[in-house]
Amino acid sequence: MVRQDVLAAVRASPAQYVKLVCEFSALFLLFCLALRFILKIELVNTAFAAFMLLACTVYWAMARLKEHSDKSDHETHQHEH
Repeated sequence: MVRQDVLAAVRASPAQYVKLVCEFSALFLLFCLALRFILKIELVNTAFAAFMLLACTVYWAMARLKEHSDKSDHETHQHEH
């Protein structure tokens, strides 16, 4: 049941799904970097974590822009009818 709900939500708003994945990934990577610098425990390669944080930021921004664009298109079509 939960799987169907998740799949329905992803189909309804793929941009929202990408944003959630990016936010979760960024939190995980920040946690890994904090452990690396505070406790000297390297869960993820530092260079990889920094690169992935940058990539997650770019994907999050693109998804947000897409979501905003879709919202604007939807409002425009509502006003036409």
